[in-house]
Amino acid sequence: MTRRGTLAATDALHPPGVCRTQMPMGKANTDPPRGAAGGIVCGNIRIFPPLFLMNPLPGHLGDMAPPLAERAERCRRRALDWLFAHSYRLFAPPLAEHLQALTAGDKTLDVDTFKMTDTLSGETLGLRADHTPQVLRFDRAARAENGNDGNDGVDNDDNRDGVRRYCYCGSVIRAHPPQPWKFREEIQIGAEIFGAPAPGGEMEIARAARGMLAAAGVGDLCVSLAHAGIVRALAAEMPEETRDEVLRRFSLRDADGVLAAAADDGNGKTLAKLCGIAGGEESLAEARAFLPPECQPALDELAFLRRELAREGGDAEVDFSDIGGYGYHTGAVFVFYAGGYVAARGGRYDRGESAVGFSVNLREIAEHLPPETRAAAVACPLAPDDEQWQQAVADLEKSGRRLRFVHNSEESPPPRLQKTKTGWRIQES
Repeated sequence: MTRRGTLAATDALHPPGVCRTQMPMGKANTDPPRGAAGGIVCGNIRIFPPLFLMNPLPGHLGDMAPPLAERAERCRRRALDWLFAHSYRLFAPPLAEHLQALTAGDKTLDVDTFKMTDTLSGETLGLRADHTPQVLRFDRAARAENGNDGNDGVDNDDNRDGVRRYCYCGSVIRAHPPQPWKFREEIQIGAEIFGAPAPGGEMEIARAARGMLAAAGVGDLCVSLAHAGIVRALAAEMPEETRDEVLRRFSLRDADGVLAAAADDGNGKTLAKLCGIAGGEESLAEARAFLPPECQPALDELAFLRRELAREGGDAEVDFSDIGGYGYHTGAVFVFYAGGYVAARGGRYDRGESAVGFSVNLREIAEHLPPETRAAAVACPLAPDDEQWQQAVADLEKSGRRLRFVHNSEESPPPRLQKTKTGWRIQES
């Protein structure tokens, strides 16, 4: 079994790095009858559950406690700084938008999108489940406004060759959790490139995903490559319902299920044979032996990407069934795994113009990162009328050290700011 296959088998049982108390709780699990004396009544026994069960949130939604939220914020800053340094321009769309703009004609996105009625206009709006359709909408509008000349209209000197690069970071929320143990809300960060042809665009965006993850502190990365174009070509002539079931079975590596769903379709047999192939250069050679001529250019793209990504360091393999995610991808796709979980997912798509992009769930990244050690905060008693104290606090703030103001008369343990004969000084021990 390939590394990706092993990860898929273990992830299905329990998400790596997530303890049971972090797993989302549905309303049915958190609202049994409550007695007048508090707690939860189960028969003749009264149970006092943890605090987070006494005030449950809606199913598959959860707070981010300070340690986790702080790690996610540090990841966000480092990731965006990396993207800024590589000429990606930050785009911040609204959370709610017209439904059609958010779904981009994708059935999976339509099912995942929260829908609501706008009290101002009476129109149906949606809460975004993914940033990509909004970036696509913005790029189209910007190009139309600026004469389709490749200038995105946002004071950008980095797109003179017609290539536009955007990045984003914000919450997305889904009507249904992607897996039973997942939250419906994510902090999604990612990037999109418009106007970059294959396979160079795929190479740049895959490098961006790996570089951004490394900057955020994610290590032990390996990449899995596939090509949605191959699968689409083989399933193109199937009826829609048959095609959807065949592709679902294919993404699960269920060769027998693919054969059963495809019935007597010859391409169904080809897909069933393809879904068990994964590995390095030998997997590409095996696929070349039986795939039709129209699929050979896609294999050339995968060979190029695998070779270049492996050359830069890290594991890179081809896994033809690893095409999960939303169905708008049309070309090469990639998934970065980090020690047992999906760290980033992306690839090429076409919605009137070909583009490439990737996205990362910052919450999941932060959950798997080790906590960072911080120096103890300097305890500062309040003496605002003392000019020497004001200067000492200002110097402390400029130094970058954490400080904590003390509001009672009790002496705090060091490090602390203490008044001496020569002024205010930090007592370290």
